[in-house]
Amino acid sequence: MNNFFEDILLLLPKITNHHIFGSSIYHSLDLEIKNYIKKIKTINGYKKIEFFNKNIKWPVRKFGNVSSNDSFSLNQMIYYSYYYKHRNNYEIVADFGSHTGEDAIFMSMCGYRVYAYEPDKVSFKLLKKNVALNKCKKITLINKAISINQENLKFINVKGNTLANHVSHSREFYGDYSIQNVQAEDFNKLKFKPDLMKINIEGFEKKLIPIIKKTFWKNTDSFVELHGKDCAEVLLKYCKILNLNIYSQKIAWNKAKKIKDLPLNWSEGCIFLTKKNKMKW
Repeated sequence: MNNFFEDILLLLPKITNHHIFGSSIYHSLDLEIKNYIKKIKTINGYKKIEFFNKNIKWPVRKFGNVSSNDSFSLNQMIYYSYYYKHRNNYEIVADFGSHTGEDAIFMSMCGYRVYAYEPDKVSFKLLKKNVALNKCKKITLINKAISINQENLKFINVKGNTLANHVSHSREFYGDYSIQNVQAEDFNKLKFKPDLMKINIEGFEKKLIPIIKKTFWKNTDSFVELHGKDCAEVLLKYCKILNLNIYSQKIAWNKAKKIKDLPLNWSEGCIFLTKKNKMKW
């Protein structure tokens, strides 16, 4: 008999019309998932989340004003359900903007070969600890930002919400912050070719994605989180030029053709880029 976490993983691909933020079913599921995670007992500083004879040990901690429980919101579960269902359709995956590793660890549990990039030094230490705690296999951790070249970048650490850490001038933010210099890796000089990517780089996508060559997309799909209208405009123009399809969570994973079809922030969801003529759920 499945547990609630397993039920959600299996259910979400069947109800894509309810992946839209604002629907009553979306909010009900989001609340149920969060309550389910909260009820799991914290033992030795972490919660053990079981699914299909596997388990994720997820440390309980604060990231400023947000907590590790937010790693299991409905939006995150939508990612996880896709990773799980398509675990035999992709082999090599890249997690750009890994933070403390929720996507990378789940991908690894599904059997993917994972490359996880996180430039922030503090988040990267937590990422390494989480990967070790979960005894993940086939995962490579890179303490760098993914970028348009190999020049070091100024990186903003947002003290009230480390999930909003970002390359300087990439996005708006509020509150106290600090600045660090981080190393970068040139996207076009990657030493591996991912089949699937998750790009959540807090506004820097408007600089990164336009430098990705057309040939790269031949056998690669990508989830992308957008951060503002300027990012959406850049991406829409790029995809039109390359004839690259955009499927948007905001419109139930239908093909996006204009700015209003695109999610402009995390709460509205993400997009899926592919040369395929349909996003298969």
